[in-house]
Amino acid sequence: MLLASLGVGRLVLTGLAADSCILTTAQDANMREYELWVPGDCVAAQTLARRTGSLALLRTSLQARTPASARTRGLFPA
Repeated sequence: MLLASLGVGRLVLTGLAADSCILTTAQDANMREYELWVPGDCVAAQTLARRTGSLALLRTSLQARTPASARTRGLFPA
């Protein structure tokens, strides 16, 4: 409710456990129609396969953008 009242429309998710914590948070945010950006080099998982699979699921199922963190130009308006 706070994010909505502040007019937030885009979320950047980073952290550990891309295949559980990040994915669950992204699903919740997607239900609330937030635009999602999950920098692929700013999330982790127990194995590379789990991280790669999670990022693919975020892209295909939740329409999250997953480029590297260095590609932030244009993401946030000035």
